Amino acid sequence: MTSTLPTNLNQAVATSLALFNDESKRELAMIGYVDPHTEYQTEFSAVIGEELGIFDGSNQALLEDVAENYVDRLHFLEPADPEALGQATIRIILAAMVTQLRLTKPVQV
Repeated sequence: MTSTLPTNLNQAVATSLALFNDESKRELAMIGYVDPHTEYQTEFSAVIGEELGIFDGSNQALLEDVAENYVDRLHFLEPADPEALGQATIRIILAAMVTQLRLTKPVQV
């Protein structure tokens, strides 16, 4: 796990992007769109959940940031349910990563 856990979405995106090499970033960018309401079974999710302290619940600051500041992206999810919030947080991070990758570097197929 990283020594300093990110406490907000912007930090989580930057930390998460740093975890992946260029090829992985291209693969992620090619996804194009991540819906916070759709469950994804990807290695990206596993790495983010593990490295950012989401799976073990050690990063409450990040979970609280998402629950408080990105509730519009959660819609019907219950922020009080730790498992649902953790999974939604990962998907929100993935969505922000995809957006940032697509804005900074056009996807080359």
